Amino acid sequence: MRRHGIDISKQTSRQLVLKDFDSFDWILVMDKSNLTNAHRIAGNNQAHLTKIKLFVKDTEVPDPYYGGAEGFSQVYDMVDAAAGAWVKSWQSAT
Repeated sequence: MRRHGIDISKQTSRQLVLKDFDSFDWILVMDKSNLTNAHRIAGNNQAHLTKIKLFVKDTEVPDPYYGGAEGFSQVYDMVDAAAGAWVKSWQSAT
């Protein structure tokens, strides 16, 4: 991220919890394992289930750790492009 001028030193992560479905409009996940877990947490609540999407449409984001330096670059490009696509979709919805 540093190579791209992005400081993530204050970034934290945590597990998804049921309350998140009431707090956020979208639950964007990186892979099918995350997708399965998010569906499990949402239960049968259709309003919650419709909020869950793969971050990169129809594609899992691989763990860059296993691809070395090139893996991190590929994942950055993939996530950056998907972020741009999400922003465009939200802008066109307003």
